[in-house]
Order: sequence, then structure tokens, then C-alpha cells
Amino acid sequence: MTKQTSRREMLRLLAATGAMVAGCSSEDDALRDPSNDQPQNADVESSGEDASFTPAQDASSEANDAGPTTPTLDVPFYGVNIHPDYFRPNAQLVSLLQMLRVKHVRVDVYSEATANTIVGFAPALAAAGIQLVACITPGLHHGEDEQANYQSAYDLTKTIVTKLAPHVSIYECGNELDRDAYTYTGTPGALTGTYSNAVWPSWRGLLRGMIDAIKELQPTAKVGVDFCCSDFDAAQWMWDGSQPDGSTGHPKVRWDVSMLHWYRIYGDFDDAPNPFGGPNVNLVKEYVERFGCPVMFTEWGQIPEATGDELRNQIVDMMTKFVADRAHGLVSIFYYQLSLDEQRFGLIDGTWANLTPAGEVFVDFVEKNPVS
Repeated sequence: MTKQTSRREMLRLLAATGAMVAGCSSEDDALRDPSNDQPQNADVESSGEDASFTPAQDASSEANDAGPTTPTLDVPFYGVNIHPDYFRPNAQLVSLLQMLRVKHVRVDVYSEATANTIVGFAPALAAAGIQLVACITPGLHHGEDEQANYQSAYDLTKTIVTKLAPHVSIYECGNELDRDAYTYTGTPGALTGTYSNAVWPSWRGLLRGMIDAIKELQPTAKVGVDFCCSDFDAAQWMWDGSQPDGSTGHPKVRWDVSMLHWYRIYGDFDDAPNPFGGPNVNLVKEYVERFGCPVMFTEWGQIPEATGDELRNQIVDMMTKFVADRAHGLVSIFYYQLSLDEQRFGLIDGTWANLTPAGEVFVDFVEKNPVS
């Protein structure tokens, strides 16, 4: 999530609407031409063609069988989320991250100003061996068409990447757009009921605009798209160029890294209910088998109200399973978030000096389970 979004509010909404039960717990001018949004031009992809691994090569599901090779990406495993409005001295920020034993940081960026803020602390993090993932979060204009969303996302991303390219090599495109109030109808199950077919092209345009801008300005960068809960159906439709109404032949969205958001309130990510029935799935295996890309959990956390042994057990259980799933293509995890907020998410308390109970558990686990 971004700083402006209430994480607890979203989690509770998912539970209340039943989404948890069904889906969670169980720049080339041609690319930016409006005509490219028509089905007959679907061979043009927003893609990660410069990735060091090989994703699926065509738009069909059966083509995603890339064989037994587990995709990898040389990045630090343990990470944490921060925000550009922390406004802490660089030395203090580095010290806090070192206290947590993390070498990977995800930060949201949504304007030229926030990009400038990141440029201000990025060199200090790099000097300490800490890598950045930038989550670009343009607004979804649900009342505008695919091309309008493409252009707005492209323009914003171009501004951001121009600033961040010297400091960032991995970008996350959007934040929980699969659960945007206008995208997700809250009726899991049927293709036409789960997502708004009218808004889908706007979402797709937003993703394509971000990816194309990144690949134009920084061709070697890796791009990721995030999905919440068990929304791998939405991921598949984006990848294949299909829509919730079952239509096909639309522009395809391709990425280099599958980025997932999973909180303990959803259940177990390695035993996640399939929203369309069938056996439960391990999300890491599911995404790797479908898309052939490495996986990151760019947001994860325990139930906010958990305390004592319950809090410890939830964090240790999730982190133990994360470490085990490195064998299946999981390359990095980012706890949400660094500083304690009013929703009780955070590893550092309000003094900006001490670990929270969750922070103590997190650091203890990292120290006992080093990952090279």
C-alpha cells in the first residue's frame, strides 16, 4: 500500500465482503499510438524483454510451461517498506535499516517531488549496501479510456525514472490496482463478476504506460506488477491480453518480476484458496509456473492486533515459509513497514530509536536465518 491508504481498513473490508474466503484466505511512438489499444494490434507487448531470465514466450497459458528451471534474481532477500515523507536524516535512516538487518527497501513514489526526496537519501543507502525498489503509484482514472491512462502513467513514470535511474534498478508498477474500488467489484468467482470489464482497459493502460516508459529510459531495469491475495486470475488475463468478459486479443502486459501482497489475515500464502475452486495453491509456485518470473512479496505482515506469542508465531511462521520458498523462485520479501503507525504496522516505534515487539521478532529471525 502507499502511505495515503489505510492498510487495516482495506484488510477489514476484504474480510467483511467475503473476498477473503474466495480469493485471499480462502518510448516508441507506435507503442503510444491510440490505435495500439485495439485487439488487432495485440502483438505489441509492454514487456520485460531485457530480463536476464526467460519468461513465457507467447500469450497462451500453455506456453507458460518454461520447464523445471527456477527463476532467480540477484537481490537481497530481507527487506522493508519505507515512505518518502519520513524526513529522517540520512544517517538515522541508514542506522535504522542496519538495526533491522535489511539490505532491500521498497519506497513509494508518485510525483517529481517524491522522486527528488528519494534522490536525496538513495546515495546514503547505496553506500551502506542497501538496494532500492521504487513503487510508482499513478492515479487510476477510471472514467478515462486506456490511451488516456497510458499517457498519464507514461508521462509521470518518465519524469520519475529520469530522476531515479542512477539509484534504482527494479520498479513496481502500481500499487494494489487489482483491488482498486473501481476495478474490483468484490464478487469473486465468475469472470464478469470479479472485475469491472469497463475499467479493465484503464488499468491495463496504466500498467502499459509505466512499463513502456521504464523500458524506454532504462532498458536494463526490471519491472514488476503486484497482485493481492489469490488474484492470479487477473494476472493471467493481463499477461494473455484478455479481459473479464472473456474477450481476447487485447494488448498484453508483460513483466519481469511477479510482485505479491499478502497479510496473515488472508491465511497461508503457501496454501491459498483458489478463487475458481480446485485445490489450494502455493502462490509462489503458482506464479512461477504461470509466468516463469521470479517472485517478490513486496508487502507482507501479521494481523495488526496480534500480541505476545501470537504475534511471534505469525511472523516466524510466515518468514519460515518465505525462506523455504526461495527454492521455488521467491527472491525477496518486504515487511510492511519500517515505522509504527496508528494501525500498529511497524518494526520501529514512534521514538524512531527502538524496535517494536514485531521488530524484535523480525530481527531475531533474520539473525538466526541469514540468507546469502
